[in-house]
Amino acid sequence: MSRYSATPSIAVTETERLPTAARVRSFDELSDAAKDRILARTEGIAGDLGPLPDDLREDDVVVFTRYYRVVAS
Repeated sequence: MSRYSATPSIAVTETERLPTAARVRSFDELSDAAKDRILARTEGIAGDLGPLPDDLREDDVVVFTRYYRVVAS
């Protein structure tokens, strides 16, 4: 099984609302690749960071210092 999905690019937006269908993930439970993607986006690093890790998908909400929603860009 591939380690990555076909979705190459994401945006991470701060959110105060949790969509009812959202999967809520703790930052600490993510793979290193997913953590790197979240950190890069929250720190404002733009550009293609490669394929989306399998454990991170569109509409996930990641609990870190705040709530961040993963959206396709």
